[in-house]
Amino acid sequence: MEDSMLRVTSIVLCALVLMIAGCAEKPGQELEEARKAIEDAKAAEADVYAPSEFSNASSALKEAEAEIAVQDDSFALGRDYDKASGLLTTASTQAKTATSAAAVNKNKVKGEAESAKIEAETALKQAEVSLTKAPRGKGSQGDVAALEADVASAQAAISEAEQNYQAGKYKQALDGFTSARARSEGVSDEIQQAIGQKRR
Repeated sequence: MEDSMLRVTSIVLCALVLMIAGCAEKPGQELEEARKAIEDAKAAEADVYAPSEFSNASSALKEAEAEIAVQDDSFALGRDYDKASGLLTTASTQAKTATSAAAVNKNKVKGEAESAKIEAETALKQAEVSLTKAPRGKGSQGDVAALEADVASAQAAISEAEQNYQAGKYKQALDGFTSARARSEGVSDEIQQAIGQKRR
């Protein structure tokens, strides 16, 4: 009788051990794969050229890590990593999407930066020409000096943007060329207004 009870107890204990082992198995490989996918996306500058997709991937990974921590702290028989596994799958998928989107968007921004460079240089030349026509006389020295400073600032912005472009930082280059163009156009517009007022 005792042998039978011991045998039954052993079987039950073995079953419980197997259940606990099964329930406690967390998605370690899936976690590493998701982290690697996000690292690859970061290396592809997805945070710059595909920020939405990259953010979604990062958020899903953080949620998965938090869910894994919750399950790790819970009673072994009640652990369930299904939600975490689903989030990790989402993180990996979104990260790969971000990597692909970044490549496409970076190439697009590169083209936009090239066009913006031409526009910025054209606007700067126009500003330099306008500066030679700026009204000069009593009380205008300060205004002219400010305009000259704006032109110099635009020149510096174009130079820095060109360096960023050569370094493959196309987003920064685009922003720099766009800023330089706006500054140069502002100089030309201000001078034209000053000329118009002087003629009245």
